[in-house]
Amino acid sequence: MKNLILYMKCTVTAVLLLTVTSCNKFIKEELVSTLTEDYYKTDAGLEDLVKSAYAPLQWKFTGEQSYAMSNFGTDEFREGDQFNNVRYNDYDANLNANDLFVDGLWTNNYAGIRRCNQGIELISAYDNPTSVSLGTQAKKDLRIAELKGLRAFYYFHLLQQLGGVPLVLSVPKEAQYEFPRASEADVYAQVITDLRAAAAVESLPWRYTSADRGRVTKAMVNHYLAKVYLTRGSAVTEQRGQKATDMDSAIYFANEVIVNSGHTLEADFGSLFNAAYPDGTIAPLGQVGARP
Repeated sequence: MKNLILYMKCTVTAVLLLTVTSCNKFIKEELVSTLTEDYYKTDAGLEDLVKSAYAPLQWKFTGEQSYAMSNFGTDEFREGDQFNNVRYNDYDANLNANDLFVDGLWTNNYAGIRRCNQGIELISAYDNPTSVSLGTQAKKDLRIAELKGLRAFYYFHLLQQLGGVPLVLSVPKEAQYEFPRASEADVYAQVITDLRAAAAVESLPWRYTSADRGRVTKAMVNHYLAKVYLTRGSAVTEQRGQKATDMDSAIYFANEVIVNSGHTLEADFGSLFNAAYPDGTIAPLGQVGARP
C-alpha cells in the first residue's frame, strides 16, 4: 500500500512538473510566406487584387453547371439520351435546397463581388504618383471600370437565377450577420449603373492586345448593357423595374458593339464549333482539344 501511494505521488509530481515546464515555453513562428492586407497598399498587390476578381468567372464556364443552369429548362434545349443533371430540365424533387450548383453559384459570385468591392475602394483611395500602373487618375479609372464591369456580371448572373439578392457594394468594416434581400428592380438598377459607369471611362479600350486579352473591355460592358436592358424590358408581369425605353437602350448599346468594337460575326456557322486557342490558331473540326 505504501508503495502504491509513493508511486501515485511521484506520478502526480511528474505531471505537474511537465505542465509547469511546458507552460513556460512557446513556439515562436515567423510567417514569411503569408500576405496580409498591407499587400493591397502596393502596386503589385492592387494589380493582383484586380486579377483575382476574374478568378470566380471560371465557375460559370467550367463544369456541368455551365449548361445545366443555362440551357436546361429553356425552349432552345431538348432532353436526349444520357444527360446528367436533368433535374434542371424536369424540375423534379432532386432540384432542392441542397443542390450543390446553387451553393456554387452563390459562393463564387459573392466571392467575386467581394473582391470587386475591395478593389474599387482601395484603388479609389490609392495615391502614389510614382506608380507605373496606378499613378494617374486615368489608370485608376481603368481598373475601377474593370471591377465595376465584373461586379455587374456577377450580379446579373445571380439575378438571372435567383431574382432579387442582397446588394453588397462595400467591404464591411465589422462582422455583418444580416443581409436583407434587395428587390429584383434594385439589382437590375445597380447592374445597369455599374455597366454604364464602366462604359463611360475613356481609358477603357474596345479591345485589348493579346497581352491583356480576357480583361473587361468597352465591347463587353456595352454587350451586357444591351443584354440587361433586353432582359429587363422583356418582362410582361414580373416587376423588374422595366422602363418604356429599355428596348431602345438595348438597340443602342448593341449597335455600339457592332459599329465600334471591331468584332464581326462568324461567316461560317460551322466554325462556331471549332476550338480557338489564345494565339489565334484553330483546331480543325473533328480534332477539338488536339492542338494543331
